[in-house]
Amino acid sequence: MNNKILLAVAVAAALLFSCSPKVTVLYDNDVHCAIDGYADMAAYRKAAKADCKYVYTVSAGDFVQGGSIGAGTKGAYIVKMMNKVGYDFVTLGNHEFDYGMERQAEIVNELDAGVVDCNLIHLPDNKRLYAPYAIVECGPRRIAFVGVSTPYSFISSTPRFFQNEKGEYVYTLCVDNLYETVQSVVDEARGRGADYVIVLSHLGDEVDVTPVNSHTLIANTHGIDVVLDGHSHSTVERCILKNDRGEEVLMTSTGSHFENVGRLTLEKGRFRSELLPVSAATPKDPEVERFVDSLKEDFEKEGRRIICVSESRLKAMEDGVRLVRLQQQPLGRLITDAYRFFTGAQVASVSGGSIRTDLPQGAVSYNDLLAILPFGNKICTVELPGSVIADMVEFSVCGLPEEFGGYQQFSGLTFDVDVSIPSPVEVDANGEFVRFDGGRRRVSNIKVYDPDSDSYLPLEPEGKYKFAGTDYLLLNHGDGYAFTDAFDIRQTGMTDLQVLVEYLTGHLQGVISAE
Repeated sequence: MNNKILLAVAVAAALLFSCSPKVTVLYDNDVHCAIDGYADMAAYRKAAKADCKYVYTVSAGDFVQGGSIGAGTKGAYIVKMMNKVGYDFVTLGNHEFDYGMERQAEIVNELDAGVVDCNLIHLPDNKRLYAPYAIVECGPRRIAFVGVSTPYSFISSTPRFFQNEKGEYVYTLCVDNLYETVQSVVDEARGRGADYVIVLSHLGDEVDVTPVNSHTLIANTHGIDVVLDGHSHSTVERCILKNDRGEEVLMTSTGSHFENVGRLTLEKGRFRSELLPVSAATPKDPEVERFVDSLKEDFEKEGRRIICVSESRLKAMEDGVRLVRLQQQPLGRLITDAYRFFTGAQVASVSGGSIRTDLPQGAVSYNDLLAILPFGNKICTVELPGSVIADMVEFSVCGLPEEFGGYQQFSGLTFDVDVSIPSPVEVDANGEFVRFDGGRRRVSNIKVYDPDSDSYLPLEPEGKYKFAGTDYLLLNHGDGYAFTDAFDIRQTGMTDLQVLVEYLTGHLQGVISAE
C-alpha cells in the first residue's frame, strides 16, 4: 500500500471518528454510603440519555462502606441503590473488601454492573477474580473500560482476608508489577479493537504518600486515554499528565461522598471532563429519590433509638483533616476507654482509620454510633511485653506528619513523639511491618496508667501488660501491624460497637461529660 493510499485511509478514519456520535461517561468515586447522591446521579444519567445515545455510568470504587447503612447491611442496600440507578461498570476500592472475601463476592453477584479489575489475582491458580476490562461499541468506535484496585488494599482493609490459615497470601494485587500488569491489559484491549481506553482507577493521587498512584501509573504506561481516579478523595476536574511516550492523558476525580458527579464527554475524537454539583438544589430523579428514602426509612427505624447524651461534640475530623489519624483525640479516648473497661485491660487502642465520623453533641442514636464504628470489628485481648507495645506505638507514628489510618488512639497509655526524627520503620511491599532499621526512634517517655497509684508510670520493656484491641489490629494485621502472631490472643465475641454501647449506657449511665 503506497503512501497516498495510507494517507487517504487515515483521513477517512479521522473524518469518520470526528463525525461519530457523542459518548458520555458519568462517574463517581469514594461515595462511602453518601446515598442521597444517587438520585442526583440518576437525574444526570437521564439528562445525558436525552442528549446522546451512548451513556455509561461507572464507579471507581469505595461505595459499600463508610456509613451506617452500608455497615448495617454489609453493603446490600448500597447495591440495591446502584442497581436502581443503573450503573454499567465498577472497579473495586479497598473498602469493598471490608466485609471479607466471601461477602465481597456476594456483593459482586448482587450488582447488576459489570466489575472490571485487572490486578486482583488468586495466586494458587494464577487467575483473575474478575474481567480485567470490558469493551463497548459506540457507533464506529470501541471503548475499553479497565479496572485497577490499589495494591495497598491488603493493609487498608484486613490482611487476613487475603491469607490462608498459615498466614500466607493467596491473593495478590500486583504491588511489584502493577504497571506491567496494566500495560498488558491495555495492549490486549487495544489488540481487540479498542479505539480508546478509560481506566477506572482506585489508586489515588497522593504521590508523596504512596509510591504506586494514578500519576505513576500514567507515567509508566501508554495507550490509556483517561484515568477516572479514586481513593485519595481528591477533587480534580481536569489534570493532564504525560505517559511514558510523552503523550497526554486526562486524569480526573470527583472528591468523595458525592460532592460531585463527574461527566466525561467524548466528541469529535476529544475527551472533556467536568464536575457537576450535588446539593439540595440540584435535580433529583424522583423515582430513585423515593427508593433511597424507603431504604433509609427501613434501616433507620431500629437505629433511631437514643443511646446517650453527649455534652460536647467529639471530633474525628476538622476542615477535611482526619484528626484521629494524626493525634490523640477525646473521641478515640472514649472508644478505647470502653475497650479497657469492658476487658479489664491496662492498655487499649483503636486505629484512627476505624473511626469514621464525629460524635454529635446532644442526643446520640445507635445510628450515630454505627456511623462512627461501622466495621463490626471484634474486641480481643492479649498479654504483651512492654517492648512489643513500644514497637506498636512507634509503628503508629511512622506516617506523621501525614495522615495514617494505622495511627492508634490509646487509653491507659501516654507518650511523646518527635516527628523531626526520620521514622525507623521498614515495611514490605504490602505495607506490613518488617523491622526497625536501627535508627533513633521517634517515640519516647511511654507511660502506662497504674490504678493503684492513680498515676502514669514508665512502660517496662520486660513487663507484661494486658492489651485490648480489635481483631482487625491484633489478629488480622490491619494497617500492617504484624506484631502479635506469637501471642495468645483471646476473642471476646463482642463487637467494638456493642462494647461502646454497653459502656455508654452502663458505666457512663447515658451521659458523656464535657470534662
